Amino acid sequence: MSYLEQKYILLTSHKLKNFKKKQSNLYNFSCPYCGDSEKNKNKTRGYLIERKGNFFFYCHNCSKPQSFKKFLKFINPNIYNEFLIDQLKDSGKYTETEEAAITTSRKYDESLFSSLDRISDLPDTHFAKIFVTNRKIPKKHLASLYYTHKYKAFVNSIIPNKLKGPDGPRLIIPFFYDNKSLIGFTGRALDSDSLRYITIVVDDTLPKIFGLDKVNFNKKYYVLEGPLDSLFIDNSIAVSSADLVGGIRAIGRSNDNAVLIFDNEPRNLEIVKKIGAAVKNNYSVVIWPFDLIQKDINDMILDGLTESQLLHIIDTHTFKGPAAELEFSNWKRIELV
Repeated sequence: MSYLEQKYILLTSHKLKNFKKKQSNLYNFSCPYCGDSEKNKNKTRGYLIERKGNFFFYCHNCSKPQSFKKFLKFINPNIYNEFLIDQLKDSGKYTETEEAAITTSRKYDESLFSSLDRISDLPDTHFAKIFVTNRKIPKKHLASLYYTHKYKAFVNSIIPNKLKGPDGPRLIIPFFYDNKSLIGFTGRALDSDSLRYITIVVDDTLPKIFGLDKVNFNKKYYVLEGPLDSLFIDNSIAVSSADLVGGIRAIGRSNDNAVLIFDNEPRNLEIVKKIGAAVKNNYSVVIWPFDLIQKDINDMILDGLTESQLLHIIDTHTFKGPAAELEFSNWKRIELV
């Protein structure tokens, strides 16, 4: 297999900064994920190395491991389908049906939502616009949020029979990758639907993380649980769960510039465990002050904090190492067993 992968390594080498062949089974270049180094443009800590007949990517700076197939798709998506077809031919499994399936496989972008209304375009009297306004979502983000009056019908028009049961209106929050390709989207219920959030992934080769199209990983960035909460914090991402550390690892980033902002739930066993693990692994973590009783960022904004006041609290209550251990011990209201 390696000869085929070597062919495509050379075909895509012009996209890799400082690319050079060090050995017959080893290629070196500046990491395209983390940028390798802002101070030294000649740093080359990204590698493609052959092991057991296949090439793998690894970066000694951001520690991102990846198969060659995923690496190629990220670096040079224009020839990715060609590689898949050649791979089938090489394995003896090629058929015209398989080629057609690869060639016609769909990738989505923002045009997927062209039939829907942007929240910014809705009249102020529309209940979806009122919902967003009442949540005090910053106006600069309204053009990137959408409304549908039948979410399940919309989803099923993309992925047939994906969702079943009664339908209803939802706010749609798209997740884009850094090249603007669509990862998926979350539908936030606007009625009494028991499932507040229903998330649909349209490209499972990409990390299910909100904000990747806007964040700058080369400076301090914030990692939150909820996409709507992240709209109040510049240069932030949201992982749609309490596993903030797992989110950082999914995108292959080091923890140097990351600030983890968990929900303010000192009596929630899952949250307490996640924060404890993050502190133990030397992440920078926000430990909320005792007099702040609101559960999440949006609740804090609704209770009167401005975005600048909130950011000041976050930056002055970010801890790491022994200081984080002490603050965490004082903050939590439940003991780990």
